[in-house]
Amino acid sequence: FAYEPGVKILWAHAGMSEPASVVGALLDKHPLLWTELSFRAGAVVSGNTLSEDWKALLLRHPDRFMVGTDTYVTSRWGDYAGLIAAHRRYLDLLPLEVAKKIAWGNAVRLFGGPPFAE
Repeated sequence: FAYEPGVKILWAHAGMSEPASVVGALLDKHPLLWTELSFRAGAVVSGNTLSEDWKALLLRHPDRFMVGTDTYVTSRWGDYAGLIAAHRRYLDLLPLEVAKKIAWGNAVRLFGGPPFAE
């Protein structure tokens, strides 16, 4: 952002191993920073319980997160249903409007394309 403050950046894996506090601080500082949650579903939810830190962050920045699957190798496609199921676990625990933004709405806003029919 120091070199190009007007660029939108999509941060892969929501920082991968960074805690919600670090991700949140960067989202607070950089309004054009977006992030996706591939490889992070396990940090966001455990069983049927949302992490309090991640829940607060997702509710604070509902317009800047999106689902991600990171199918970077062919073998990941074999577990695509499991990857999506992991995201659905935390999405089901969020308010409906927030869940819809994270599930697909924010991606449409960032990348363009037709919105889904409701």
